[in-house]
Amino acid sequence: MTTAESTLYSNLAGAWTSFMFGGKDTTSVAQTSAVGAKTNFTYRFTLDLWRGQEGTEVRALQEALTALGLYDGEITGGFFDRTLAAVIAFQTKYGINPTGYVGPATRAQLNALFSL
Repeated sequence: MTTAESTLYSNLAGAWTSFMFGGKDTTSVAQTSAVGAKTNFTYRFTLDLWRGQEGTEVRALQEALTALGLYDGEITGGFFDRTLAAVIAFQTKYGINPTGYVGPATRAQLNALFSL
C-alpha cells in the first residue's frame, strides 16, 4: 500500500462516521480547471452519491476520479471502498469537507471540472 493509499484509508473510518452521524458536504467550489477538456471526459453530475450505490452516475464518478489520478480501480459503476477513498481524496484536494458523500459541494466541483 502506498503512502497516499494509506492516508486515504486512514481517513475512511472518520469520514464514514462523519457522514453517518451528521457530516455535510457544504464547502464552496474551489480550484477549478479545465480537466474535462484535457481528458475528453465530460459529464454533468446531478445526483447525490454515497457508498453502496451502483449505476451510471457512479460509473461517471469513477471515470472523473480516474481522469484526476485519484482512482485507479476498475470502472464498475459500484460505489464501494476504493471509490469512497477516491472521493475523500477529491474532497480533500478541493477543500471540501471530506465525508465521502457526493453532495451539492462535491457535485459543483465535479461539474466545474467536467461539465461543458
